[in-house]
Amino acid sequence: MPFFARRYAGDIAYLHSVGPDDGIGPDAGAARARYSLMGMRAYRVTADPPDRAAAIGYHGYDGVSRWAWFDLWLVEDHRDRTVHAVAMGRLTDADAQINELSAAWVEALETLAYDVPAENPVDGTKNDPRESRTDPACEIEVHADQSRDGYIKAVEHMQRHMRDGDIYVANMSMRFFVRSPRSPIDVFRRLYADNPSPYAAYLDFEGNGDNGDNSGDDRGTVVSGTVGRRVIVSSSPERFFSIWDGTVTTEPIKGTRPRGANPAEDAALRADLHASDKERAELLMVTDLERNDMNRICEPGSVTVPEFEVIRMFPHVFHTVSVVEGQLRHGMTVAEALRLMSPGGSITGTPKRRATEIIAECERSPRDVYTGSQGYVGTDPGEWLRGEAAGKSAGNGSDDCAGNEPGNGSGRETDIRPSHTVMHTVTRSDSAEVRPVCDLSIIIRAAICEPDTVKECDDSDRPGRFDYMVGAGGGVTLDSDPAAEYDEAVHKARAVLDALGAAAVADTLGTGATDELGTDADSTTVSGTGDKSDDK
Repeated sequence: MPFFARRYAGDIAYLHSVGPDDGIGPDAGAARARYSLMGMRAYRVTADPPDRAAAIGYHGYDGVSRWAWFDLWLVEDHRDRTVHAVAMGRLTDADAQINELSAAWVEALETLAYDVPAENPVDGTKNDPRESRTDPACEIEVHADQSRDGYIKAVEHMQRHMRDGDIYVANMSMRFFVRSPRSPIDVFRRLYADNPSPYAAYLDFEGNGDNGDNSGDDRGTVVSGTVGRRVIVSSSPERFFSIWDGTVTTEPIKGTRPRGANPAEDAALRADLHASDKERAELLMVTDLERNDMNRICEPGSVTVPEFEVIRMFPHVFHTVSVVEGQLRHGMTVAEALRLMSPGGSITGTPKRRATEIIAECERSPRDVYTGSQGYVGTDPGEWLRGEAAGKSAGNGSDDCAGNEPGNGSGRETDIRPSHTVMHTVTRSDSAEVRPVCDLSIIIRAAICEPDTVKECDDSDRPGRFDYMVGAGGGVTLDSDPAAEYDEAVHKARAVLDALGAAAVADTLGTGATDELGTDADSTTVSGTGDKSDDK
């Protein structure tokens, strides 16, 4: 599905994992949930997630939210190994949109290599048709907002607060500002090829808009004024929380080790992570924090921890994860749950309010979108695909899952597997009881770009350059080694910097020879030529 991103640039969003993760099997690749979703052609952008309409968006760490209500959807069902198109009929005729999309799908399959190559999610090996491509000879710039010494001093400042009893654990992070010739969709393709993650995402839509037929909708607060286009490219490994069939699930991550060069090194690093008292204490405190947050949105007595300290393996790192579950409180909306849960415990600390205050003292740049959340809000995509068995056929383009006043469109759904195309009427549940559904991830391992700020190279024959912000950090406890915390932050940023073509340049940030970060300077900027080849 991601090869459609270029066709609908500026008006598209893709999420690799949405929904329950039961029964999908190994063929889903890195996905941990049943569905992958792509939304195209937004007919409205709101500041809050809708209660009923289907939307993809983000809620930034600093509170800025944008949710795009899309008119056209692609739904990949990993369990059934099918891809379906769904048109709401809000902007243009739904049948015409389905026909156009079906033709584009067949054309893309016939003429293009897959933009997201097949990969082994465990060992990271891949068949990448882009290995021989080279970048333009456009210089890449990397600016870090923290020196190495500055980062170490910030961690030590947090530890003094811990000795004083103000906090028990906190998340410290830094920012890399990168100017690269690589476009956001190219960065996404490269990042996913090298670092396939369950909650990979590509969000690219304007920050304002209210178009099409909106009758019958839960309207929300439409974003007013002009908000610049922002692109979020993420290979997040961490689910913030999901709500599915009335069950709320959050999966905080704490504890990291790099992958080894061979199975023996992998086994040793995994054992070291499992034996770490520091990592276990950090995960325990964050799990307890998430239990407390979950009690604010769940029925009393329903919150449990079915899994604690589970080690999950990713292409570049091992992580320890907990799973916390509960039953959603009656009457709780997704918007209210998001407000009460944000920001996530794994990227703040304990107690959360004081931790965020100390984080603001220590970090040199606003987090903005970084460490916020992104994902899907709406109805179960399975409701779109179950045909007449799902309930009353709407056939009118309404996004209303509760059977309220319909719109005037002609919503359609089609199975667009390469072998055949079959039209069906879009089906909605006509139940008066709306059950909120969402699946949100933490925005980490991400590059945030504002394409409106493209910088041109001096040579007119060379392409423009894009400004990106990359955040990286980790949890801090009294047992933390401040220098090791800095090294961990740089390591976590590497996969994203590599996708930007900046890994070779950024490597100089961590060396003693050219390391301005080893001084008391607040920050440093280094420049160099981007990677000349994708060969690893």
